Amino acid sequence: HYSAMMDVRNVCPEGWHVSTIDDWENLISYFIPDADFSQYYWYVNNDNILKTLRSNSLWNDSMNGTNQEFFNAVPGGQGNPIYNIGDEASFWTSTVSASPNPGDQIFIATGGSNYNFNVGVYAAGGGFKCIRCVKD
Repeated sequence: HYSAMMDVRNVCPEGWHVSTIDDWENLISYFIPDADFSQYYWYVNNDNILKTLRSNSLWNDSMNGTNQEFFNAVPGGQGNPIYNIGDEASFWTSTVSASPNPGDQIFIATGGSNYNFNVGVYAAGGGFKCIRCVKD
């Protein structure tokens, strides 16, 4: 949730932080070294690699992953009210957009009928998304 992420008390345990856009790009680069993040809104689609990041249960329409990398992306949906439960995993980042929508919060989503990750922006404080904590 956005307000928990922005709370100065830090939603993550000591020695951890809310993921940044750089953390996500590093994760994708681990699997796809030549991934192109030069566009503001990037999109990665690679069934064999990204499937390893999804949980092996809870996804609709036989879209479960293998969780081979122990990332365990669970399809918690997004929005307010929450929608796409079972179809999408969506995560706030702590990165604030510089453009095209200054001040908006950047988020990462995976879902739908294929295995993909995409980046987007959403009005700060708008909608519910999950948070991933990353070890410092």
